[in-house]
Amino acid sequence: ELVGTDHRLVRSGFHSAEEMRALWESIQQGKIWRGELKNKAKAGQFFWLDCTIVTFLEEKGKPYQYLSIATDSTQRKQAEQQLVNSKAFLEKKVKERTLDLIDAIAREKSIGEMKSRFVSMASHEFRTPLSTILSSASLIERYDLPEHLEKRVRHISRIKSCVRDLTGILEDFLSLEQLDSGKLELHFSPVLLEQFLLNIIDEMEDLFKKKSQQVQLSCSGATTFTTDPKVLKNIFVNLLSNAVKYSGDHKVISVATNIEDHKAFFSIADEGIGIPAADQQHIFSQFFRSGNTGAIPGTGLGLNIVSRYVALLNGNISFTSEENKGTIFSIELPAVTEPT
Repeated sequence: ELVGTDHRLVRSGFHSAEEMRALWESIQQGKIWRGELKNKAKAGQFFWLDCTIVTFLEEKGKPYQYLSIATDSTQRKQAEQQLVNSKAFLEKKVKERTLDLIDAIAREKSIGEMKSRFVSMASHEFRTPLSTILSSASLIERYDLPEHLEKRVRHISRIKSCVRDLTGILEDFLSLEQLDSGKLELHFSPVLLEQFLLNIIDEMEDLFKKKSQQVQLSCSGATTFTTDPKVLKNIFVNLLSNAVKYSGDHKVISVATNIEDHKAFFSIADEGIGIPAADQQHIFSQFFRSGNTGAIPGTGLGLNIVSRYVALLNGNISFTSEENKGTIFSIELPAVTEPT
């Protein structure tokens, strides 16, 4: 089958036309060609030959015969390819490991910075309420007569308020730790939305009364909403706490909800100090506090946590705000939420 044929019978298609043209031009000029060729056997498998091709020329310098001395180099080529593959695999693994280490270092640095910020913030935010608790507790000991009842009640109220503030700070850091570690698990169940919000407002009544603030609740659309009640409660508690904190006495806080077309819409509006335009792009960042908050206590974590909770529920959060006029936070969630 081979007699009388040329190399095209075993051509594999691996080598380009330019390579084959260069080979033939070389041997037709009487030059010795040496190289490797990948051929295709009759059965279809590929094999490599390490070739030396010598041309025999007639008296006029034209080729009349070619002699090819070839050694099967298939195993060597396979070994070389395995080595290349191994090298590429190792390089990929080294690159992946390097990126993992870079990420780990970045995460460790981020955690270190967060711890440093926490220590700095905690030393400031914890000092005032703890001092208040200590002084009020000391004074209560002195007010042991019946006529001192009003003073005792006032100092007990101060202690409760400070404990509530400290609990809120610790809750923020617990939420942040769960979100960062991915340990927060979602548990979905139907929620009777209006009653759900009334319960939250009732639990926070002391906060509203302290500043003589009024909460107006408006619910429309469907009455039942399937979501994670704990996460939704944390969202509302954070936003309502901010509305109370950054609004003056006798102000109105408006909460509106609407469930329609398989979506739930919520808004929390206050008449507070607002968010300066220059600060609005950073408002959901960790530890960020607007420049106009002054001595109002806060960790700068609440809105970051809220935005991450909303993302867990596959929702969106946005806001509009004008300094000294107030802020409206708007949230959109799927009415039937599935775990992410």
